Amino acid sequence: MYFSPKDGSNQGFAALSTDGSFRFYMVNPLTGAARDAGACPDGRQVFDVALPLDQE
Repeated sequence: MYFSPKDGSNQGFAALSTDGSFRFYMVNPLTGAARDAGACPDGRQVFDVALPLDQE
C-alpha cells in the first residue's frame, strides 16, 4: 500500500501467480479493482515488493 500525501491518493500493489507465471498489479484499495501492470521475468518467483518512499 502506498499513500501520497501530495494528492491524498492510495495505491495498492500485488504480485500474483497464475499458471506458473507472476504478474504485477496495481490495486485500488477502495474498490478492489486490479489493473495489470506487466509480467515479471520468466522463471522468477516474486517474494516481496519494495517502493521508494521519497518520490516527487
